[in-house]
Amino acid sequence: MIPTNKREAHSSPLFVFSFIRPLAGYVLMLFIFLPVGIYGYTSTGDEIGGLFFLLLDVLLFGSALRLYYGPVRRAWFFEDYLKLKGRKIGREIRYPDIKQIAKLNRFPLLSPRTQIRISVSGEEGFLVIPANPPNRKLKTDLYSWLLQKMKQQSAQSHA
Repeated sequence: MIPTNKREAHSSPLFVFSFIRPLAGYVLMLFIFLPVGIYGYTSTGDEIGGLFFLLLDVLLFGSALRLYYGPVRRAWFFEDYLKLKGRKIGREIRYPDIKQIAKLNRFPLLSPRTQIRISVSGEEGFLVIPANPPNRKLKTDLYSWLLQKMKQQSAQSHA
């Protein structure tokens, strides 16, 4: 385990991600648009409108499945390290081990709107955090905070 003393072990995370909230949003939109699509396709004379809502439901369902089957289910970002849990993942990563981070803005129906990709030194591929949670006390979001953290790590390694 990474925490080295009792104070650090009981510190609270600065940022938290859980896939439950975005997944619930997709499911809620599915339950709203599915009856509208079925009603529009079967009951009214407007088959194109009904097909539009049914197509929208298919896109939402695919996005919900992609989020559900994604490898990262939960992430906690502490001052010195981050902790990930998910499908076949349960690990802690120190910030100096992070090689690169990137923020991706996507079309919100096909995938979560903002994603953060994290590349870890010595590993192929990347980890995706499918959200950019804010911290109101710090008045910043996760991506901006990680960028600042990476700059601090870089400055410390060059000093």
